[in-house]
Amino acid sequence: METGSEKGSLISRRNLIGGLAVGALGVAGASMFGCSSPQAASGNAGTGTGDREWDDEADIVVIGSGGGLAGAITAAEAGLDAVVLEKDIMLGGSTNLHSGVISCGGGTSLQKEAGIEDSPEEYAKYLLACAKGQANEDIITLLSREMPKTFEWIVGLGGQFSTDWLYYTGPEEEPYCASVTPPAKHGAQYPPDEDHQSVTGTLIHAFVVDEANKQGVRIMTETPALSLVAGEDGGPIGVVAKSGNKEISIKARKGVLLAAGGMCANPEMCAQYMRFGGQRVAAGAQGATGDGIKMGQSLGGDLVNMHESLSSLQTAVPFGTTTRGHERPAFPSILVNIWGKRFVNEDYHSDTVGTLALGQDDGLVYQIFDSTSIAAVSDANKENLIEADTYEELAEKAGIDVAGLLTTLTHWNTDAEQGVDTEYGKKGATVAPLTTPPYYAFNARCVALVAHFGGLKVNPDMQVLKVTGEPIPRLYAAGLDAGGWLGRQYPGSGTAVGGTYTMSRIAADKIASNDSWEA
Repeated sequence: METGSEKGSLISRRNLIGGLAVGALGVAGASMFGCSSPQAASGNAGTGTGDREWDDEADIVVIGSGGGLAGAITAAEAGLDAVVLEKDIMLGGSTNLHSGVISCGGGTSLQKEAGIEDSPEEYAKYLLACAKGQANEDIITLLSREMPKTFEWIVGLGGQFSTDWLYYTGPEEEPYCASVTPPAKHGAQYPPDEDHQSVTGTLIHAFVVDEANKQGVRIMTETPALSLVAGEDGGPIGVVAKSGNKEISIKARKGVLLAAGGMCANPEMCAQYMRFGGQRVAAGAQGATGDGIKMGQSLGGDLVNMHESLSSLQTAVPFGTTTRGHERPAFPSILVNIWGKRFVNEDYHSDTVGTLALGQDDGLVYQIFDSTSIAAVSDANKENLIEADTYEELAEKAGIDVAGLLTTLTHWNTDAEQGVDTEYGKKGATVAPLTTPPYYAFNARCVALVAHFGGLKVNPDMQVLKVTGEPIPRLYAAGLDAGGWLGRQYPGSGTAVGGTYTMSRIAADKIASNDSWEA
């Protein structure tokens, strides 16, 4: 297999990214019009609900072309015929939307090259600390061993990463994590391109798409999965999808993998399941409408952690970067609840801050700052600022408890004059007195960014479980369609994509060992 240096990734970046659409369409057309020699089913098959004529068949049907594509590749490498159904014209879904970071924890070659001490055991401690009791320990233990292998797999496909771009992706340095395992840089950011422009997950996923095409994976774009066809044992024996104006039925001889990206783009599901879900803003892929989760439910799949999601605050003024390792402009400000009380070190990881913000009364928090930071506020946010010449007036206008805000600001200003934060330990440029009127309050709100943590309950083989605990035959879930591997706190950038690739590969290995379902 070629290494990244042999491929010359800087030259091939644009061609690879273009392949996310053009290459996929070529494969899709071949699959639908017979040029890829699909194994067409003959006759009818008993489905448990009547006879059905199959339009196509494969050993494994994968729903979603993001992280699930890694499962299709694994299946193809095992000699299976793999079909991937993607509702969009582009491949990747939410996998394309991350910041070009992939999990590099657990003792990868890049960590070792950088002199970073890490291991699967220590990485598991970190992931479990982030989960705060809301994850399956067996799954976490497995992923902490397998995710480093997935990173090496991406490198083997051509991904070129640099020790200069290893960094803390989440709350590694925050007390609840640092107390159980020494902080280690768990994220590998793909270096900027030759024009010094930051890259996104599209580039990393392009290597995966390229490999899928090489392995002969059949990809059907603009072909949304509609439902699962259940067999007499309750497990799926096929998938109904829509191709153009026609419904097609695809038989799955060995299994179905749900990897459709979760439910962030489904406002009704977010409102139903997530804390303050109706007030959240989804920034994930438009196709992440909960299709995979609902299909799993239709066969009796259980749900877990549906109330949890990535919680990032929308603020008027940028916070600091105590856990990220990258400098950016930051300005003095604090966050208070409706009682005027601080509740967090505002410079902690965005999900730490957002999650704690959601726990405040009515999920309401306000960012407080003074005129020295007003230049950092965008024109759009300036329209939503509450302005006042005194602390008392500011509190009254914002609906914040006056006495509480006065007490908090008095304590903050006294500390900040000495350059310390005795309450939450904030450090650096964001620790400064807020004493220059006018004063401002901004009603910050939480944003659900791409990652919703709940989904179908799975076991370490990634089999979807019934409410009674038994696995549903031949049904698997990965990534944001699966719950129980992400808990209360997001471990940081790159975890979702690395985890989804890894879970899909685990599921495909299990599917490859299954006996085929016989009609």
